[in-house]
Amino acid sequence: LDVGAEELVAAVEAAAWGDLHGDGSPGAVDFTLNPAQEPDLPHLAPREAEVLALITEGLSNADIAQRLYLSINSVKTYIRGAYRRIDVQTRSQAVVWAMQHGIGRPGQD
Repeated sequence: LDVGAEELVAAVEAAAWGDLHGDGSPGAVDFTLNPAQEPDLPHLAPREAEVLALITEGLSNADIAQRLYLSINSVKTYIRGAYRRIDVQTRSQAVVWAMQHGIGRPGQD
């Protein structure tokens, strides 16, 4: 329980990418069956992918609306569409899915 924020974020990111040991070794076993290995990704509309990327950066719906010059209802519509296409039901599931598929890593602009 004595872990800094940076170390915690690094561990979560490593786990999302299938590196359960967090050491980045090439021999790390991917127990998560990381979907980034799969060639067929669901077709996301460009705006859905953009909104999903901003979600992975930790932005709220209001922040996304402001950044993209959209109404809050439009943002919610894009989120619902993206969730339906990637078959997730929660924001945290969407973030994990997006990270596994290379959409908007946290801290990216």
